[in-house]
Amino acid sequence: MIFDLIILVYGVYSIVNTVKMKKTGEPGKWLTGELPVKKMKDVDGFINYMYVKTMILGVLSIAYGLAGIIDERLQVLGPIKYILLLAFLAVFIIFCVALHKAKKKYL
Repeated sequence: MIFDLIILVYGVYSIVNTVKMKKTGEPGKWLTGELPVKKMKDVDGFINYMYVKTMILGVLSIAYGLAGIIDERLQVLGPIKYILLLAFLAVFIIFCVALHKAKKKYL
């Protein structure tokens, strides 16, 4: 239950900060670390490359977190919850690879 709640909150955090990043034109430190914007090679390129990927991860995190919380109470998913976990981990790994590529190319 705690894990599911953390994933759900992370999803909301991801979406809120991704929308903020797109509006302000400044990437969040949770994606770029402590690198100052002035030292980044292509801020707009980074934002455009990561925007959809981060939104997808955020939405899937919310969905996975909600599914886990609901299943904790109602026990309706059965073995499907393990498939959902593997799918979530696959998307997370793909996101991490994309973030690594984006940092190399744009930052």
